[in-house]
Amino acid sequence: MELYDQIYSRYTVAEESNEVRTQFYKRTYAWLAGAIAAFAVLEALALQTPLPTALMGLLSGKGGVLVFMLGYMGIAWVAENMANSATSRPVAVAGMSLYVLLQVVLFAPLLMILTKTGGGTVIPAAAVLTGAIFMGLTVTAFTTKQDFSFMRAGLTIFGFVALGLIICSIAFNLALGIWFSAIMIIFASLCILYQTSQIIHKYRADQEIAAALSLFSSVMLLFWYILRFMRR
Repeated sequence: MELYDQIYSRYTVAEESNEVRTQFYKRTYAWLAGAIAAFAVLEALALQTPLPTALMGLLSGKGGVLVFMLGYMGIAWVAENMANSATSRPVAVAGMSLYVLLQVVLFAPLLMILTKTGGGTVIPAAAVLTGAIFMGLTVTAFTTKQDFSFMRAGLTIFGFVALGLIICSIAFNLALGIWFSAIMIIFASLCILYQTSQIIHKYRADQEIAAALSLFSSVMLLFWYILRFMRR
């Protein structure tokens, strides 16, 4: 078994048998569903605590926002690297768990504002729309089986541009407006399409946690900007 595991991990899912691919897809999307469910439960609990209010206080100034943003990016980087661990499954699970908790913290202030300002109906509507877009992109990727690896460079460049715009908006009190949310919805959708393609073509059959986290991050990005778009 040990020798098999060493050989097994060298191949991508696309090079494996139909049975191995099917089991990998099932495990990946089970982890994704579990992460989304955990996020929903923990977020509901977090909204009953002082956490959102405390975070709003932290985010009341430029310095607080930048510190929060840098902290978020640092922890997200650590969580993603843990989830990509090829040597320790417990470390990978811990990375996924850490990332889910990070998303709970990130969303808490926005969801608190929506629930307190009468925008509570926006939340389920945004969730349904996010799910519909995700399902459509998933079906497209698995039906066409197109390798979208060529999108990597473009998505990376746009990601840095978007990050730069966000930092400038914080530093100079610039309102990015609804158009930015609309563009980010498209960007997040393309990320889901790209990452689903990677799941089909590039991941190894023992990397279901890393694959699930990559999708979860883009689903949360899509949900975030749909919420912001719909609350306008």
